[in-house]
Amino acid sequence: MPIEVKSLKESNEFLNILLDNITSAVFLIDQRMRIHSFNNAFQTLFNTPEDRLLQTEELFGNVFGCTYAVHENAVCGTTAHCKKCLLRKFAVRAFVEKTPAYREKLTREFFIDGRPILKHFQFSTKYISYDGQEMVMVIIDDITQTETQRIELDQDLQAAAEIQRMLLPASLPAVELIDVAWQFRPCRRIGGDIFNVLRLDSDHWAIYMIDVSGHGVPSAMIAVSVSQTLQPHSGTLVGKTDDFQCIADIKSPAAVLEILDREYPLERFNNFFTISYLVLNIRTGALRYASAGHPLPILIRAAGGAWEFLERGGAVIGMDGLIPFTEHEVRLDPGDKLFLYTDGITEYQDPDGAIYGSRRFRDTLLALRHQSVAAMVEEATRAVLEFGRGAEPLDDFTLLGIEFRGNRGPNRD
Repeated sequence: MPIEVKSLKESNEFLNILLDNITSAVFLIDQRMRIHSFNNAFQTLFNTPEDRLLQTEELFGNVFGCTYAVHENAVCGTTAHCKKCLLRKFAVRAFVEKTPAYREKLTREFFIDGRPILKHFQFSTKYISYDGQEMVMVIIDDITQTETQRIELDQDLQAAAEIQRMLLPASLPAVELIDVAWQFRPCRRIGGDIFNVLRLDSDHWAIYMIDVSGHGVPSAMIAVSVSQTLQPHSGTLVGKTDDFQCIADIKSPAAVLEILDREYPLERFNNFFTISYLVLNIRTGALRYASAGHPLPILIRAAGGAWEFLERGGAVIGMDGLIPFTEHEVRLDPGDKLFLYTDGITEYQDPDGAIYGSRRFRDTLLALRHQSVAAMVEEATRAVLEFGRGAEPLDDFTLLGIEFRGNRGPNRD
């Protein structure tokens, strides 16, 4: 008669074949936490002699060199760390509740070849019956190499993120005729949001916000590079200066976008970026602007609460002038407020997948229009986060607000 599959699986023979052929380290422990059986991969992982593994009175932590048992010269289960030990915790739970555990993480030093070695393990536990006894099978995979690489990568990303944050304004510009406020909320992945408010001459200030496509170090490096290109001394924003008359040749927003489009072609960097770039004359209130695929700046008027999107611009940067950049000029009156932002705000999702959206964001700002620009930025950020109900942002979101306080004197025109 053919052997029933169920009977075979329940037999010790099947289990021994499985143990010998699986690449993961596997061992069986009884309720006293003693090792009863193990496979070759387990012996190789801990480099422990077979006779040492089969000393029936040794508990599993002592057998494979738990660092706490060695340092404290204590029996496994009696060290100061045992109550925190995840491996023991899930082994006990498997006996008591018959509840398996899958792919739990364990990081700990183990004495292997007489020296402490930090290991990162992923383990699973399963209650079984073996030789008529209650046992727990423990399956261990050594993920030290991949986990070490992941930790090093995280550290590199944190360092890159810190460099990126250092390029954000350290403080708000102290300018009598404008108030500036901003919020930057990075997601867990390093991204490409960056912005600044820069003085070009005594009357003119440059304002920009950038969002580089993608995430990670490449996007952050492009953001850093663009921020350097957009420094006043770089020649991108301001041309040659007449030293005798001290007159700066301030380049138009459209001209600046054209320069960026030539300097950052998609085929060279494999990333595009969006940008809103504006030049504000703080004496007259004249605001020239152009955008390249970026979410449209929102201008809220002090008089009557009217509002408008600043719509002029062109395609994203990197498309080799696919659509010519256009610019426009508006005049700000005292009390008018201007808001720049990235799509991390408008595309933010709650746990159900609902998107915050540009209309909701606009309505939030309009409802707050009687407050100071600093309060508006803070409250609008809070409203976005409350909408998300704790959902982790998938992208950085950045909000910059500027209120034109204005020159009310006779020389305004």
